[in-house]
Amino acid sequence: MEVEQTDLDMEKLMKLGLLMQADLYEKLGLENGVLDTGLLKTAIASGNLWALRHSVRGFCCDEKDPEVAQQTREIMGMWQHIENSYKRLSQEDQARVSAEALRLGRKPEFAGFAGNDEAEHLSVALFLINELGFYGDFKGRDLNCHCPSVAMKHLPMLIAYRPICRSLALGEPLSADQLVEVLTAKSPFAVKHEQTA
Repeated sequence: MEVEQTDLDMEKLMKLGLLMQADLYEKLGLENGVLDTGLLKTAIASGNLWALRHSVRGFCCDEKDPEVAQQTREIMGMWQHIENSYKRLSQEDQARVSAEALRLGRKPEFAGFAGNDEAEHLSVALFLINELGFYGDFKGRDLNCHCPSVAMKHLPMLIAYRPICRSLALGEPLSADQLVEVLTAKSPFAVKHEQTA
């Protein structure tokens, strides 16, 4: 009797094979090689195989990260720029940004992604921070904000942020006005909802 193999079954078998090879690699003491077997195992377990190209030279170098990984990296990069820019403002400008764009007395801080609704984004963010060592400013934070934020908050902010960022020199902080513009950006859905309310 012939058994049908689905793509999903083959993917599971390939992952199992990689895990077995990683175990052999470790047991043979070949830990000073090209591949970090701990990272490989974590990438497989968390569904973040795309991340291997960032840690292993020549691995899938012609492939792009999946869209969710690209989007998560861009969102986190924007937030890192926002937080660092805010810190560099005068106290007067910080107060103005807080008054115009945030709840009074607050500072802009990346809250993360909703664990239930944006689990892929959250998984990518945690992998970037904890496994690849990117975005160290966010390490140790609880990045499960428990409220969907990609479509209603992060993406509208990215739309406002991209042209501003392109106009800045490398490493140049955002001004108070630019921070207010980015932090107050709203999705078209939110604007339409406010107009009908």
